[in-house]
Amino acid sequence: MSNSRSTPNKRVIGRPKKSEHAQAESASVEVQIIEHAKRLFRQQGFHGVSITDIVQAVGITKPTLYYYFKDKEALFVAVFKSMLSHGNRYITDGVDASIHIREQLYLLSRGYLKNSPTSMTAMLRDTFEHISPEARSEIMQAHEQFLILPFLALFETAKTRGEINPKLDPRLLAEIFLSLLDTVTIRLTSTHGGRDFDFDEAAKHYIDLLMDGICFKSPS
Repeated sequence: MSNSRSTPNKRVIGRPKKSEHAQAESASVEVQIIEHAKRLFRQQGFHGVSITDIVQAVGITKPTLYYYFKDKEALFVAVFKSMLSHGNRYITDGVDASIHIREQLYLLSRGYLKNSPTSMTAMLRDTFEHISPEARSEIMQAHEQFLILPFLALFETAKTRGEINPKLDPRLLAEIFLSLLDTVTIRLTSTHGGRDFDFDEAAKHYIDLLMDGICFKSPS
């Protein structure tokens, strides 16, 4: 008769892994929080939105929100980075890099005017007025990575291909282009709200102004 004993299953110490269903459900809740917070922050700004407003909009409790985000500031950072990431995908995936810079900028402007429900400048202002230096630094790094650098690359390529004035600084062009476009967006969305307005034509006028100026050039 054998005296050997079967080896018991080794117990894994630590937090049990979530099932795939639970992980998907958790991710869904987090996405819902970000999307509802995004809408509220856009409409009312950081200072005008409370945690209560957000949990009521999502239909969850405060402890659930705090499970995903430690405070309103952390949620604001996540919202801003989500917006920037979305814009980055549109820039890098939505426009053919081989076409002329004029057409690229037209397509990007048309998309920005149609799809941006608020001013990026206004949210950046909230960042400097209401957000801690650490969180502000995180947002500005994301702004640089997701928005400034892709446009910088567009203008650098256009400069190399001889499509724009070689004396112009591509970084300054990227910053001016985005600032002006955001100002145009503020004006058009506040005046028209996206209803019965030709954003394609508005984007064309914007790019014509940027590329050609407003002075009529008489034939030589």
